[in-house]
Parts: sequence; structure tokens; C-alpha cells
Amino acid sequence: MLTIYQITVEWIHLNTAIPKPMITPMLLFLGFLLWYFYRVEKTQLFHRNQTAEIKYKSPITKEVKSLQLHQMISLTCPSLQTYFFPHPFLINGHLQTFHASIFADYVFEPKVKFHRQVVNTPDGGVFSLDWSDLPKENGKRTPYLFILHGLTGGSHETYVQDLVIEAKKYGYASIVMNFRGCSETPVKSAQLYSGSFTGDVELSIQEIKKRDPSAVLFGVGFSLGSNVIVKYAGKMGANCPLIGVVSIGNPYDFLGSLRALHRTWLGRYLYSIKMGQNLARLLNKHHHAFKDCEWLDMDKVNKATNIMEFDAAATSKGFGYKTVHEYYRFGSCAIDIPYITVPTLLLTALDDPISNCEVIPYYEIESNPNVVLATTGAGGHLGWFKFSPELVPTQRWFAKPISEFIHSIFEARFSLDEPLQIPQDPLPVGTPWHSLPEQAIEAQKILLGIKRNSIQLEKIQELSVQDSIIQTNEPVPETEKTNTDTFLYIMKLLNINSTTIMYFLLGFLFKKYLK
Repeated sequence: MLTIYQITVEWIHLNTAIPKPMITPMLLFLGFLLWYFYRVEKTQLFHRNQTAEIKYKSPITKEVKSLQLHQMISLTCPSLQTYFFPHPFLINGHLQTFHASIFADYVFEPKVKFHRQVVNTPDGGVFSLDWSDLPKENGKRTPYLFILHGLTGGSHETYVQDLVIEAKKYGYASIVMNFRGCSETPVKSAQLYSGSFTGDVELSIQEIKKRDPSAVLFGVGFSLGSNVIVKYAGKMGANCPLIGVVSIGNPYDFLGSLRALHRTWLGRYLYSIKMGQNLARLLNKHHHAFKDCEWLDMDKVNKATNIMEFDAAATSKGFGYKTVHEYYRFGSCAIDIPYITVPTLLLTALDDPISNCEVIPYYEIESNPNVVLATTGAGGHLGWFKFSPELVPTQRWFAKPISEFIHSIFEARFSLDEPLQIPQDPLPVGTPWHSLPEQAIEAQKILLGIKRNSIQLEKIQELSVQDSIIQTNEPVPETEKTNTDTFLYIMKLLNINSTTIMYFLLGFLFKKYLK
């Protein structure tokens, strides 16, 4: 008896000139294309109807005007108004995450070399600040990105360095805070770090201000670091020293995220175990600093089989929580989002297998006019490797839209004040948005209005029900130009990309074999 597949193959063979051996690969290829484009979604923005007013001074009339935050994003961040096309080899969140954690961080050498500053803490410990550019003593205001890395990461991570390099194109220097014990930072006291502890962030900002009193800081966090920076901004409220915040791959709710993670086989037996092992390895590397701690049982730490068991044995006890669930509940940044007073962008991939989308705090985001959520259909956890002709993907998408947002906030802030002092000569990136003709801005305001480009309330209610159920001293080196770079440059000049080539090949096949 013939199957549907065999009948389809016979029909195609009889009605076209396509040889039988080529039909199966062609069907598989077409199926893959349909699946790929079905998964691709336009970046969605979620915010309240009326967002915070961002003031700027018009260079034409010298009058102080304002745009709402979501309108400013629509006007100045074109990369957030488009589709994110993942690399064809990294079509889902797991593949994006695997590549980000395995290949990208172990195969490719770091591109940025930092100047390290070690900071002493009141309890006798240390953490480090890695500066991409040393401050200049000229009395002028200097913009910096203040970056916090993910769990057991550091300034060497490629996702950090991708943003540092992109921000440098706009003329902005970066300072990466390495948590205690991370990125070869020693541990000298019986304390590491956690998602709830913001004391070292506050001390970091104080030290930066001491070293460069003219520094103006924009906070950026990845994964665990995004939870910390958002929690810090919420706790500081109106006294927050940052002029803006960006959160990337935020877990939002530790307890809900881990429960969602442990519901899946990969989550329970791969991600959670790997994260727990990384933390245990870090603690064992610095066990000498904890030898006199009565609260720490190293046997329990070494027997921990996942991240929750490690946090129960070490993190929660080290920061004074009664239970690991108490640490997760009070350590999550979702409870602090309503109190943020600076422009904040939260970037999340809906297929992130670690920071699950079901715990995104939609109601807290909607309650705060200073916060906008941007979601992509794909991207994984700190992946976002985009469509490119590379066989081994290296190009991330998120660095550009994040840099556009940061640039727009800096431009608005400094249009009201003295000009920016750029640490090094920036590459040209176009006209500052506040320098656009007044008619253009007014037209944009009329067209954009205050229409809510958001997820529907029914979806929020549905997710809410789910929530209730789930309780160094060198400048950045220039990369050497290769044959691949030259080939891509020629393709760019001819306006040719991978999609063009793909459609050309499809057209060639149909033209050659269809009767």
C-alpha cells in the first residue's frame, strides 16, 4: 500500500522533470523553509498606554521638547521595529543557547582587551572593574556603559564583548563589573555573589565616580546580571545614579523560572545540572576563603545535582535567607520593576529555555511608564545569532538594537546639557535623532500616537493563570581582514545576502525542472 509520501513523490515525478532522487531533498528543504518562516516573528513591544516623557532640546529652536519613551524607541531604534531572523543552523532556542554557551565562548578568542581595576570591599573581599578605555582628565562629561555579566561569566564572554564593540562604534566606552570570583577575580572573603545582592554594584558606581567624576553611566545586565541591575535600579528609585537600564535575558522570577526549567528533560538534566556544576566549581576553586564558615557544608555543595540544590546549600545560607525559596522570591527583580524611575528596556527571547517566557512580569511592566519590554520569537538564552552566510555563526543581533536605545537616551540627556566627551574617535553612525527637523518629529508623533504596540490583554491573563499555577592595558585591537570579509564586502556593495542567494537557487531549480 502506497503511503501519502510515496504518492506525493510519484505525482511530482510524473508532472515535472525533477528526477526522483532530488524530490526528497527538495521536499525536506521546502519543509524547512516553511518551518523557518513560520517561526520568525516581528519584534513585539509591550508597555503601558502612556509611557514616560523623554525630554530633549531641539538644536533648531533651542526649545525643550519631549517624546514618550515608546515613541522615542519607534523613532530611534529601527532594529527593534523589524523581524529577527535566526541563523538557519540555530533555528530554535536550545540550539541558540548551546552555541552561545559552548562554541561562542570556547572557540572564539576575546576581541577586547580591558584595563583592570581591583576594588576592595568593606568585608575584606574584592571584585574587579574592566575598563575598555581609561578615563581622561578633562572635566567634561563622559558616557559609559556599566555592564554586569551572567552566571559565572565575566568580561571575556562574547555576548559582553559584542556589545562593547558595537557601543564603541557610537563612541561609548564600557566598564564591566566582574562579580567576586569571576573572570580570574580572586575571592578574599567568605562571600561570593547572588541575584539579590546589589551592594557591590553600589560600591562599583562609587569607585567609578571617584576615578572619573565626569562619568555618566548607563546600566546593562545579562541574565543573572540583568536581574541584579534591574533590582538595583528599582531599589534606588528616584535616587538611581544610572541614566538608563537595559536588561537582556532576564530570569525575572527565579522560582518560577526554575520550576519551568525542571519541567523539561533538557532543563532538569542539562541546563540545571550544568549551572549547578559551574557554581560548585567556582566555589571549590576559592574554598580557602570559606574554610572557617560554619554555615557552609562543602559535602552538600559537592553533592548538589542541580542549581537549586547548590543555592540551597550555599547561596541562600551565605546571604542570610532561611530557605532557598525565600532567596528566590526576594531575590527576583520582578518585585522591583514597578519602582524603576529611569528609561528601561527589557529584551527577552520567547524561546529562551532558561529564562522562561511564562514568568515575564507583564503587569509589573505595564504599571511602570519608564519600562518597555521587547520580545523576539527566537534567540535562546543570550544567543540571538542572526541569519548570515557563515557556517559557524558569530554575528549576534541584539548588540545593534541595544546600542541604538542607549545612544538615543544619551543623546536626549546630553542635548539638555553640555556636549558628550567621547573617549575615542567614534565611527559615523548617522544623524542624532534629536537633530531631525521639527516637522519630522511632529509627523512621527502624529503617526505613532500613543497606540499600544503590545501583546493582547487576553494573553496576559492566560500567562497570569500559568504564573499562579507555577508558583590589561591595550586598546581594542583591529580585526585582521580576511578573504571572507572581502567577499561579504563585495556582497554588501551588490546588495546581495543569503536570502537573495537562497531564492535565486529555488528559482533556478523550478525553472530548470518544471515543465
